Amino acid sequence: SVAERSGSIATPSADTQVQAQITGLTSGGSYYLSAVLVDGRDARSPVKVISFTTPDNSIPAFAEGYPEMTLVTDTMAQVTVMPTKSCKMYYAVLPRSAQAPTAAELKSASIVGNLGYGVVDVVRNTESSLTVSRQLEELKEYTLYLWLTDANGANSSKVVSLTFKADDETPPTFIVDPTVNKVQATSVGLTFRLDEDGTVYWVAVPAGTPYPKPEPGTDGDTAPLDSKYAILQVVSGMNIGNDGKAGKVTAKANADGTITVSGLKPESAYDFYYVAKD
Repeated sequence: SVAERSGSIATPSADTQVQAQITGLTSGGSYYLSAVLVDGRDARSPVKVISFTTPDNSIPAFAEGYPEMTLVTDTMAQVTVMPTKSCKMYYAVLPRSAQAPTAAELKSASIVGNLGYGVVDVVRNTESSLTVSRQLEELKEYTLYLWLTDANGANSSKVVSLTFKADDETPPTFIVDPTVNKVQATSVGLTFRLDEDGTVYWVAVPAGTPYPKPEPGTDGDTAPLDSKYAILQVVSGMNIGNDGKAGKVTAKANADGTITVSGLKPESAYDFYYVAKD
């Protein structure tokens, strides 16, 4: 291979220390240095080899596309990072409305009210994922703060922030179940109310019709109403037959919603099934 740098230096006398300066090397690079002694008669010593790494004086940063929130549930959050330099990473999670911490506060662990804090070693050009909080509350917004710094603190990044929202894992609940408030010859109107924004799916089938249908391969005339297969049928309007009706309406939290079932047969009874999703 071709040498990155080469040269020679004269030694004025035996047992005298001499120095040679090698310039033009890469910051944070790893090298082998090979040397041989040659006297005035061109006699040569065995080759000696040492290895060394130059200091990396670059400022740490995140690679393009990082950091990224890769998992957020109703109670925990996970971030994935990739640094451009091996270093330490400090992090803290705070409510979105809280004041942003400084780099000094992150380093000293003096962040009051944090919902997750830590310091980890991260490796250059290597993806790392870590859980940054297990203290979240669903639907609330948070900010994750990240800061990269050398082990000796000589070079540091700016404090980087990511805002995220905890997932909604609680299904909507009917404050008021669908209630008939208007009956006409071929249609029925109903009102309802949910405790959060959502969509109400409904099915109307002639009274006495076995519904929802049992899942293939199972016993019984109908599927349990709380089963996934039963919910699937109502949501998708499956298996309602020629005389059945299906539909959906959106609703706002704590506000009256309206369902209109039309195209019914006059003077006929129907069974009504419904489910809400957020």
